[in-house]
Amino acid sequence: MSGDQLGALLPLLLLVLAFVFLVMRPARNRQRQAAALQQALSVESQVMLTSGVFGKVTWLGEETLRVEIAPETTIRVHRQAVGRVLSDEEAARMVNEPDEVPDSTEPSDTDESMDDESMDDESMDTEQRDKGD
Repeated sequence: MSGDQLGALLPLLLLVLAFVFLVMRPARNRQRQAAALQQALSVESQVMLTSGVFGKVTWLGEETLRVEIAPETTIRVHRQAVGRVLSDEEAARMVNEPDEVPDSTEPSDTDESMDDESMDDESMDTEQRDKGD
């Protein structure tokens, strides 16, 4: 190969190398992490699902598992729904976190509700747009 041909292939080789390092390697690392997470699952493990639900694994199957999210309340989820297995410290912190909801029945100052007049204006704007089409 002459120098001109090699010079023409150099940008293509750089693109291939960039693709491998920027796309393929991180994807492979994510696959390894997911496999390690699946191996770490066991009955009695405290887990956080990808939806943000916390619970304890009560049963493991090949593709699914059962997670107790409250006393005597279990859900069946796919193994891939497990976002992470919690350490003992994280699990203790989640258990001790208060889950109280304020008893206030009055709407807070941050609740912004539309009054009837503004709702009528909005519905008129929608009707005018619909008629224009």
